[in-house]
Amino acid sequence: MRNYAQGFQPKHFLAQVHPGVNPDADKLAAEHGFESGYELVNYTYGASDWTDTSSPMLRDAEKTKTLPKATQPTLKSQNYIADTTEGRKLVANPYSHQVDTASNQLPSISRQDEVYINANEGRILKLVNGVVDYESRLVTLPAAPILFENQEQRSYTVQHCPTISLPN
Repeated sequence: MRNYAQGFQPKHFLAQVHPGVNPDADKLAAEHGFESGYELVNYTYGASDWTDTSSPMLRDAEKTKTLPKATQPTLKSQNYIADTTEGRKLVANPYSHQVDTASNQLPSISRQDEVYINANEGRILKLVNGVVDYESRLVTLPAAPILFENQEQRSYTVQHCPTISLPN
């Protein structure tokens, strides 16, 4: 099993609402509609519906609106600005520590609009028809024949990188 949770959080951010650090954390949490600082910490950082999502936006969009910030500081290359059950929108993290070989700050893509397509057949159909700009995580080997067969006439490229992701 894989776990994508960050094993750390920025103290200056988390300490504001953590009762073990800030004696006024429960009072601050109550101002945002939570019973305690621990409830706010769990809402913001724990029990995400998506293992790679460090955002509370999917859990309760209305409650998220009461928070001072909808997302937390991150070392990831992208910041979530919207998250729904249909998809999420991300923008480049201006504080990203990553650079390319020419020392240009990454990511070079300033905005991503990600759409969730749960049915594998629907995902493959969108790929073959050129509706999707990029997909890497949910394309499996059984889809390879149809993708390779159509890549030339549909003007897309399939890159087979077997060492990037290994099965569980």
